[in-house]
Amino acid sequence: MLMNFPMNSTFRRKSAFILLIGLVLSLGLSAQDPYAGVKKAVQTITDHPDLEHAQWGFVLQEASSGTTIIAHQPDQTLLPASTMKTVTSAAALGLLGENYTFKTHLEIDGPIENGVLQGNVYLRGGGDPSLGSDRFSWGTDMEGVLAIWVNKLREKGIRKIDGRVIGDATIFEDAMLATTWVWSDIGNYYGSGACGLSFNENTYYVFFKPHAKVGEPAELLRTEPDMAAIDFVNEMRTGARGSGDQGYIYGAPYTYLRYLRGTIPQGKAEFYIKGSLPDPALYTAQRLREALLADSVAVTGDAETIRRLRLDNAAPTAPRTVLHTHKSPPLKDIVYWLNKKSINLYAEHLVKIIGYEKYQDGSTAAGTKAILAYWRGKGVDIGGLHMKDGSGLSRYNGITPAQLSKMLRINQQQGYFKSFYESLPIAGVSSDPGTLRRMCKNTAAANNLRAKSGYISRVRAYTGYVDTQSGKRLCFAMMANNYTGSNRAMRDLFEALMVALADVK
Repeated sequence: MLMNFPMNSTFRRKSAFILLIGLVLSLGLSAQDPYAGVKKAVQTITDHPDLEHAQWGFVLQEASSGTTIIAHQPDQTLLPASTMKTVTSAAALGLLGENYTFKTHLEIDGPIENGVLQGNVYLRGGGDPSLGSDRFSWGTDMEGVLAIWVNKLREKGIRKIDGRVIGDATIFEDAMLATTWVWSDIGNYYGSGACGLSFNENTYYVFFKPHAKVGEPAELLRTEPDMAAIDFVNEMRTGARGSGDQGYIYGAPYTYLRYLRGTIPQGKAEFYIKGSLPDPALYTAQRLREALLADSVAVTGDAETIRRLRLDNAAPTAPRTVLHTHKSPPLKDIVYWLNKKSINLYAEHLVKIIGYEKYQDGSTAAGTKAILAYWRGKGVDIGGLHMKDGSGLSRYNGITPAQLSKMLRINQQQGYFKSFYESLPIAGVSSDPGTLRRMCKNTAAANNLRAKSGYISRVRAYTGYVDTQSGKRLCFAMMANNYTGSNRAMRDLFEALMVALADVK
């Protein structure tokens, strides 16, 4: 190759020789250390000015042997954000089984005489997070479930209900939210509380009309479905075109005053944000009552809940008869959507139902206790692991990269692994509904790397699996807290690291 350079140019020959030697040495080092690219990406992150005041950790292990290949601050407890969902969902599959189903019961507590039910209708929740959701097959969406319930009552010859429609959410504690969630989250859809009788993912939509001028008030148009019971104080403003959804809903559970604050962007005739239902059990009972009236079944009493009636010392005690039991999709299908779309509500329901099934206590405290016991029993040292919810929304959570990576390795040895693995978002695949579909496109990581992402303010994390060029499976966890740059910049740094993982020979 050197002979292609002019022989009368000593400088050019020497330069070419030096470049060639450098290339050979580089290839030699790469051959000796297939992880050189990964180490370089790790060092780039470590030296990046955005992480000067930050904490970040990384663990890369062989999935089969558990051998640690690269580690940076592996035992540092960090905020996991939504990577906590891997801890919750895998434990749920292990403790409850892939085919576990939630059951919601339609009940009555009185006799039926001449088409009149002399008593109440109950919806006894079984903690189903998917009830009324349109993510699954027909019959589980909101209108489909309501139609089934109305038909079941009609099949019993009921044409009038001389009583109430009552939502019973007592399988779970009344406290729907984790105690450590922040005020700016809990009125919004992603801060929906886990209720024993949830419906339509406890979500409603608020529609606005942006103003022609930036900074001017945005007009409140409507809610879908109609939330006439809520008293909205509209302080929403109009943001610049392309500024995205910067709108928030503020309000506490079981209360009906909501403040609308922040901005929604110019450029559209309408723009919506999503809120969390104040009282899902009451809403479900109200919707059934409305559906009955629409189908010409008279209901003399109002919609109510056991919780509200207990507060008034008026909870009914008559024995009930089950008319119909609605079963959820199998747990593996719920876990699929939980991880693909990072649905906080689903994760919080799993925590509470685990607590109920293990200790007859449908609380977050009981559920997290059972989950930690599960992982301890699998050989995970849980020192430094703090679990305050199942979704990762709480800023009081903490876990180490080493713990996350070890849990991933343990999952591979379990019968539920296929369901867990398939629930993880796939990098670079546009058709995948997960959160990584726009990342790592046109790289070796695309349609290869699977990982759960996590993001809350000043927290970015990923944990999952990747196959090397030679087919070796690796598991990894990368977590950064308190970086000073933008979320996008931190994401780009981690994306480069993920690509380097997939490039390993």
